[in-house]
Amino acid sequence: MKSERKVNDATLDKIKSILESSHKVKVGILSGAYEDGTPVAYVAAIQEFGSPEQNIPPRSFMRSTVTEKSTEWSNKYAKILMSGNPDNAAEVLGQVAAGDVREKIATIQDPPLQESTIKARVRSMADNATVGALNKPLVQTGLLLGSISHEVTNA
Repeated sequence: MKSERKVNDATLDKIKSILESSHKVKVGILSGAYEDGTPVAYVAAIQEFGSPEQNIPPRSFMRSTVTEKSTEWSNKYAKILMSGNPDNAAEVLGQVAAGDVREKIATIQDPPLQESTIKARVRSMADNATVGALNKPLVQTGLLLGSISHEVTNA
């Protein structure tokens, strides 16, 4: 015997609203530059993928966060959509994802900084250019960490 399930008008309206509310969520470095004019996104890309010619190893914070959190993000997004607030779902998802990327940056310790990088940081301390631990990757000035944001647009 086949079981049939009837859908009421309120459920149909909810599904229609969800389908009509397609949004695009961008997470990352959407703007910003260092004092010398170097874009933060450029420095982030070098850190994310590494630069063999500059002897900089990759320290993935974007790709690794996406890999680790994408299922969790999908589940949160679906839960928010089904709770009846589709217009807010993309904004909440963006906030959560940006927070997860910032958390990843704050926890990365490997690969460790080279001795020459640590010495350069010590020299820059006279300019108050270093925040946090001298041997902590990705947080010399805090600008990269502070530049992670999100944006929601209509798809």
